[in-house]
Amino acid sequence: MKKPNSIKKKALVGLTALAISPIFSLAYADDDLLTGDVRLACEAILCLSSGTRPSECSPSLHKYFSIFNKKKPWKTPLMRIDFLNLCPASHEVGMASLIEAIAYGAGYCDANILNTQNRRKYIKHIETGKKIYNGTISDYEDEVITKEIEVIEDTKPAYCINYENHEWTDVDVTYIGDKFEGGKWADPLDREKVMKEVEAIKANTPKTPNNYKIWYTPINEGKRERTN
Repeated sequence: MKKPNSIKKKALVGLTALAISPIFSLAYADDDLLTGDVRLACEAILCLSSGTRPSECSPSLHKYFSIFNKKKPWKTPLMRIDFLNLCPASHEVGMASLIEAIAYGAGYCDANILNTQNRRKYIKHIETGKKIYNGTISDYEDEVITKEIEVIEDTKPAYCINYENHEWTDVDVTYIGDKFEGGKWADPLDREKVMKEVEAIKANTPKTPNNYKIWYTPINEGKRERTN
């Protein structure tokens, strides 16, 4: 699904808030109407629909992320869905898909997690243009220098794409730079800082002569080629 532009996105997030805000209004008017986990569930839906979370979100987020199945981690999203479904607004049209996207995406798709877990090893091949003796009948072959490297992949897992592209979320973790030149993911508030970090890595990396041919092979997979 094509991601909406930022203005439309914020408007849609506003609709999510409007769907739940009457419940909050009543809750603050009468503490007996919406309290405890029910109240935290509603607040968690609002807070986890946005990439920027104010301090008021702390209680609901603490509750949400404390729900974790240590023995069977894959059941954690289902447990979190059950928690979010405590909110009366969860039964409104469109809320089921939002809650599912949150349960499988929130906490799994921020920049820190992607930079830590979304990594892959490649073999970097550098063809220098020189000829070296290979000790065979053909005598000489192109010199190719190889090196194993690890990069942060610039594509997100499907569950992150689903979370970010849901029409009622405003989550936008961006990849900065080239993955073969120190690129990494950045949360909205950290983009400028990460951009400077990536630029510094690129500036301090020795330049490869323009006549060298470079390509990268994902380990145990086919060849991906790129020429300088």
